[in-house]
Amino acid sequence: MKVLRFASLILVVMALLMGFGAMAASAANEATSTPGNAAYIDNLVHPIQANSSTWYRFDYYLGDPNNRTINPMANLTLLYGDKSGISFDVWAPNQINTWANTESRPIGKGTTTSVNCDTGRNDSQGQCESANLTWAGGFGASGTYFVRVTNSTAHDSTELLTVYGNGVVMNRGTAPIAVTGLVASTTNLDSPTQATLINGQVQSIPAGSAMWYRFDYSTGDPNNLPISKPVDTLKLLDGNKSGLAFDVWAPNQINDYTSKDARPIGKGTAGSVNCDTGMLAARTNCQSADLTWSGAFGATGTYFVRVINNTSNAVNAMLTIQ
Repeated sequence: MKVLRFASLILVVMALLMGFGAMAASAANEATSTPGNAAYIDNLVHPIQANSSTWYRFDYYLGDPNNRTINPMANLTLLYGDKSGISFDVWAPNQINTWANTESRPIGKGTTTSVNCDTGRNDSQGQCESANLTWAGGFGASGTYFVRVTNSTAHDSTELLTVYGNGVVMNRGTAPIAVTGLVASTTNLDSPTQATLINGQVQSIPAGSAMWYRFDYSTGDPNNLPISKPVDTLKLLDGNKSGLAFDVWAPNQINDYTSKDARPIGKGTAGSVNCDTGMLAARTNCQSADLTWSGAFGATGTYFVRVINNTSNAVNAMLTIQ
């Protein structure tokens, strides 16, 4: 019954997201339907209308030419792009003024990769194709590069485009910070005191260890509270396939979370999905590649997430929140 109730909650949350997406899609697509209005990639879910395109951008930096052996990489992933009928292509800064010309061609396109049919992990000898579309490459010059995401279906949908890499510059509005796609640290990150804010970036978690994240939650104005408290959704991308797990902890649990009697307030679980499309669906024989948890809290505060790698290999993890 607990599993059924959780699946029902996920479906309700997804329905709400789709509903809000349908209301916002028209304005969002109108605002970003040309490269001149492209939004920066934020690694979050966005609505996209049927038979339309949305433009995004990201900044790329080659680094110090006197201390560089190879051009740094940028990695783009469109989650479930192959299954959902949504695609993307990549454009250089000097193409933007003429991209609409019939002779113009993008410098790259999102494609599927070969994966192991059982684990879903990339495998050059795998006999199955990934559900995601990916592109990776280095550029010959620093600058702002563009990505066009296209929904070729007859249905409004949502899409999640992510970017990371040594050459990618994030944190717009502050001094540019080059972030690496794989963040490995010698610091022991299995402590809530080392928790990092959830930022949609890929982290490398060593074998047999864990990493803590944190996020702030607000119930809203106590004098003008909504009928129901806001719902947050945590998603560990490919967590189910990669052997990762995650727990959710409340602020008042952190001081004694190591106690044998301590229990998290939530855990990431795999939802039922349509075996052909990979989309959430009730009562199927297939599970999602991702781990998800949704819920609302009774008090404003900083909440914590522990991502656990119980495998014998380092695993890349991307935790997102909506």
